[in-house]
Amino acid sequence: MKLHKYPRTLVALASLLLASLVWADAPAPESTPASDKQHVEIVKKVAPKKEWNSTEVNSAIAVKNIPTKEINLPGVMKIEGASTSALDFTRARTIQMNNGGSVSVYLSSTEPNRIQLPFVNPHVIGTTDVMIDKRAKSNNIYVAFKQGVTKAVPIFIETDDGSGPVLGLQLIPKGIASQTIIVEDVAPRAASDSAKGNKGSEYVASTQSLMETVALNATPNGYSIVEIKVPPIAMNGLLVEVEKKLSNREADIFVYRVLNPGPAATSIRESEFDGDLVQAISVHPKPNLKAGESTRVIVLARKEQKTKGQ
Repeated sequence: MKLHKYPRTLVALASLLLASLVWADAPAPESTPASDKQHVEIVKKVAPKKEWNSTEVNSAIAVKNIPTKEINLPGVMKIEGASTSALDFTRARTIQMNNGGSVSVYLSSTEPNRIQLPFVNPHVIGTTDVMIDKRAKSNNIYVAFKQGVTKAVPIFIETDDGSGPVLGLQLIPKGIASQTIIVEDVAPRAASDSAKGNKGSEYVASTQSLMETVALNATPNGYSIVEIKVPPIAMNGLLVEVEKKLSNREADIFVYRVLNPGPAATSIRESEFDGDLVQAISVHPKPNLKAGESTRVIVLARKEQKTKGQ
């Protein structure tokens, strides 16, 4: 037999076969154990949480104007509801003074603010966190926060003799411009209250003086100016537009701009603006209107009376 001639060849083949098996069992370069790789950790950067600033206006929790339930225009009509938008800090805000409750208002934290009331010489109860300035014969009070005050401050306002409703306000300091708050007294009056006063010559003289003051574009003492936003109203062939409302604790004065859209001349009768609450009517400067002309109708109305259960 000749097998003995190839021992070296067999050994070499066996060595190659063993080497190939070892190489097959070795891990591929891509499958290198994780412990042998460099570990890289990806960390997401989180923006630092903004510190809460109580003097900034947060739109998510901002105080909103509350829609009015209805707008009563004595001598013209009653409008059910009125939509209002978010606060506009560049304009005066009107709030209503009723029996009980408290109203939150944003005021400038660094500048004086004005609150116009429907009566003169108000009595104000507050805290040492605000400075309050007022005059005896004025219906305005001026409020400024002391330095460092960042929380809401309550104040209460009533008439000098303590009669009538009390107005509660939560004054909230904000980084905004100086604000003007106009207070309208809408608390219903008892029938005995509206019947008070002399209906004789003294009453007539005071009413005439009041209407003349308004006709001259002046504001009577103790009255607040209230802005009413309603579109022009068609009435008896005329267009009636509400210019403004003047309000105090006892009565309201409505100033209407009345236009004759034409084409014929017309005459305005005071009886056209009469109503349950109306006490006096004045047409100024003239009742006779040609086509395209306008005049003003001034209506003095008493406050709505209380009903049973109020």
